[in-house]
Parts: sequence; structure tokens; C-alpha cells
Amino acid sequence: MNALNPPSNPQARQFVLLLNSEQREYFEERAAIYQFEGGLTCDTSELKAIEAVLKHWPELGAVWPKP
Repeated sequence: MNALNPPSNPQARQFVLLLNSEQREYFEERAAIYQFEGGLTCDTSELKAIEAVLKHWPELGAVWPKP
């Protein structure tokens, strides 16, 4: 697999560090769909992709860093 570019959104950039390869692939796929098919901005797409990952893997919410 090619190295993935880091997300442009700062929250998403931190979030993807917590993901395994399957979860990261799901994040990237969701973000691309939201951006290119949904017409959302890159930042908004990445934030919505975080929501999608957390819905699919709810246990990740327990490891989300506290502000």
C-alpha cells in the first residue's frame, strides 16, 4: 500500500494516528466519498469521516484524546 497523505484537518490528522490500517482505509474512503460525491470541503469531509469511523468502530471513542 502506498503511504497516505496526512489529513488537512488538524483534528483528523491526530485521529488517524489512532487507527489501524483497516480503519484508516475506511476513513480515507469515507472522506473521499463525502468530498467528491457529496460536494463537501476537504475539512468537512474529514470530520464527517471521523464520525463514520466512530460509528463503525465505537470502541475508538474510548481512546480519543482528551483536550
